[in-house]
Amino acid sequence: MFIPHPSASRESSFWLSRTILALNVLAGMAAPLFEPRSIAHAQLAGMGDMGDVVAWTVFALAVLLLLDAFVNDVLPKRFVLPTIAARVAIMMAMAIGHASLLFVAVKDGDHSAVQLPLLLNSILLPVVAWFDAFARLRK
Repeated sequence: MFIPHPSASRESSFWLSRTILALNVLAGMAAPLFEPRSIAHAQLAGMGDMGDVVAWTVFALAVLLLLDAFVNDVLPKRFVLPTIAARVAIMMAMAIGHASLLFVAVKDGDHSAVQLPLLLNSILLPVVAWFDAFARLRK
């Protein structure tokens, strides 16, 4: 499989990091949203309607980030998605969503290993956003 290296002609060289992180977020949100027998689904149901809103928002932002990485960084330059300027905001909103889901789960007294992906993503998303923003500013 040929994946062109985007550093010579693209906005940022962190497209693969954003892609992997977006896929990780999609996989992490799939169990609470789509698998009613999972522990994560039961925890999300215990958070009420606001937990569903936050989870669906994070899921939608992950899809948007995945589309952004594919369209703006892999496809030829004639294809442009106007999310380049909002990449940092998208990733920070996803991090805040993960942190808020984690906060509500811990506040309710649930300290299981199911929250570890939430913690990991809430730490990694701002780090990748920071590196991505400064990589674009260097060019």
